Amino acid sequence: MTRLKLFVFFILLILSSQSVMADDRDVFNRALNLSKQGQWQQAADLYAQLASRNPQWPEPKNNLAVSLINLGKITEAQQALDAAVVSRNSFSVAQTNRQRLYDYLAAQAYSKALSQKSVVPPPTLDLISTLDLPAAIPAVQTPPVVVAPAVITPPAANHKVVSPDTVITVEAFVNNWAQAWSTGSVKNYLMAYSQRFRPDEGKSFEQWADSRRLRLQTASNTKVDVQDLHVYIDISQQQAVAEFIQSYTSSTYSDRTVKQLVLTLEGTGWRILAERVIAQR
Repeated sequence: MTRLKLFVFFILLILSSQSVMADDRDVFNRALNLSKQGQWQQAADLYAQLASRNPQWPEPKNNLAVSLINLGKITEAQQALDAAVVSRNSFSVAQTNRQRLYDYLAAQAYSKALSQKSVVPPPTLDLISTLDLPAAIPAVQTPPVVVAPAVITPPAANHKVVSPDTVITVEAFVNNWAQAWSTGSVKNYLMAYSQRFRPDEGKSFEQWADSRRLRLQTASNTKVDVQDLHVYIDISQQQAVAEFIQSYTSSTYSDRTVKQLVLTLEGTGWRILAERVIAQR
């Protein structure tokens, strides 16, 4: 009798899961129709509900990002795309959208660092029209995964091909910057930054440099590791974006972040124009 009850329970559980999934497919389709009608707030509300109920589904998170960027909510859109890529690392649409958004953020950083007044238009992101899910498998909560940097899409056919040597040079620059930080080499660390670098704290370059100099000189047992480094080179080959996972440890503090450096070529060497933390891990 007990086995029979268990059997009936599991059958009911599977049927219930299939029913919930069917309902959520309908919700996804309603949200998609709202998106196509330009009703972005209503669509965003439905996509957010779907993402909350089905955390392993990348499609609602991708489309939530599309809705949010059309609502002017850039930071929230970035977070949704990060979550979509984590849900399924091979999901190409979410990866492509994420790269477009990061390119836009990099262009904004360039403009800000150079004090340009031109407005950088937000990118156009692609909606996903269908749920690519097995019909009979209940949703399963996936374990948390460290956010990996966006996959760099290959250049279009009409773009200038970036020399592999340029990418290698930028990678070496980033690793040398991390090494200078780890060893407390103040001179080499500060030389990695452009004089046009503008700290987020609103300080002048000189004020920021004094603060960093003091921190490097007083920190002990510092180690900075760069992992999963990806480099995007602008077609002019005068600017670049490096994105990576940074692991920092010292005697008193440790953290793990997704870091982005905006670089510019000055003379014969690369320099950091802007620096920001994308995500705290």
